[in-house]
Amino acid sequence: MPQYLFLSETIYKKMKNEKLFSKDVLENMYILMKVIRKEIKGTEYKLKYNFIDFNEVLSKSKNDCKVKIDVSLIPSYNLREEYILWLAGFIQKITEGGPKPPPPIKEYIPEFINLESELDFLTLNLEKNQNNGEEIVNYFNSKHYKATFKK
Repeated sequence: MPQYLFLSETIYKKMKNEKLFSKDVLENMYILMKVIRKEIKGTEYKLKYNFIDFNEVLSKSKNDCKVKIDVSLIPSYNLREEYILWLAGFIQKITEGGPKPPPPIKEYIPEFINLESELDFLTLNLEKNQNNGEEIVNYFNSKHYKATFKK
């Protein structure tokens, strides 16, 4: 998500500086798509859709549209932070590619290393860990609990 936030902030600044925002939502969306195309050109991002008919997307339900994206909650472009967050989510929905997430840390740990061998300096009371919840049951049956929380 951070890469989409960076991209959306760049796009917002560009549209604000060039005064490309208008009061018409449809016009804004088409201009926004043009700017997004220019910004992702030459990067690892690709648009999922060649064309999005925003007139259809804004007037019909999500199930009836050819392109299944929800743009019903578009914030005003005057609310900078909110618009950038929305734009980041929108860009994430309409693009694919981008930097891959890092692999799980588990892949970097060799198989012969386990928790017990690394933490052998700690004394673990295995009996206490394997009491099958007896401590919890005993607490709820205690006089202190019954006196504090009367049934």
